[in-house]
Amino acid sequence: MQQYIQLCKKHLVKPDEQYFQQLKLQELFPRIGSFTLKKANGLVAVELLKNMNLQRLYLEDMPMNKYFSQLLGALKNSPNLLELSLINCSFSAHQTTILFKLMSSFSKLDLLDISQNQFNIESICKVQLKITKLSMRGSTFLNPNYFSDLMKSLSNLKSLDLRQNNLRPMTNFIEFALNFFNLQPETLNLSFCYVSKPQLREVISLLKITKSCVLVHVDGLNLVEEGTIFKVQLNNYEFGSVQLKNLMEEMEEPVIVGASQLVGLEDIK
Repeated sequence: MQQYIQLCKKHLVKPDEQYFQQLKLQELFPRIGSFTLKKANGLVAVELLKNMNLQRLYLEDMPMNKYFSQLLGALKNSPNLLELSLINCSFSAHQTTILFKLMSSFSKLDLLDISQNQFNIESICKVQLKITKLSMRGSTFLNPNYFSDLMKSLSNLKSLDLRQNNLRPMTNFIEFALNFFNLQPETLNLSFCYVSKPQLREVISLLKITKSCVLVHVDGLNLVEEGTIFKVQLNNYEFGSVQLKNLMEEMEEPVIVGASQLVGLEDIK
């Protein structure tokens, strides 16, 4: 307890008895191999992780930017990580780049969820990750046009979750989509994204050209066209657009579009 109090004084953090009790569980978690912590003190999280060798780590809503170097040290103790989730952990763009470099050393890492953080996509493209699942929901992309290069660097990627993002600034959207579909992926989640109708049209066209069987989720898709926002939810194969429907029917291996109800989708020409 005394060591914990001294640590809190050093970092100007108020001691918390509840989290100190969690520190006593350090010997248990390595055997379980999985650890989840949400809305906790960042310092406590680092102390909890210090001596763990985990396979799955989930942190959410925590100011880890203040203890970033300690977090890196803790992660290095778990070289066999299979899943890593760092949602809204207040990383700077530079810290995220460093984090990705560390991730490249994890040969078994399969799932990476770094939603609600800020990204410098250009720097991340230089890192080779072996992950098959990547989630970047509700994030801030400093240079979204490098997304197409990111798809090239993630050669094993099968599932991409971009929910709640503004994709309109991505001027090379079709290149990004093509690079992604060339990976022969399984799912692409664009639910509640801001996209233009031409961007959506490009995705559908590429699905036909590549004969992809990827599952595309577009629930609550926000179609932005000339300042007008259309709330769109596709209902099975009732698309409200004859041309879009025909595109889907012509596919030899039809794509499945997961969604619910249609609300005002205009014809996509």
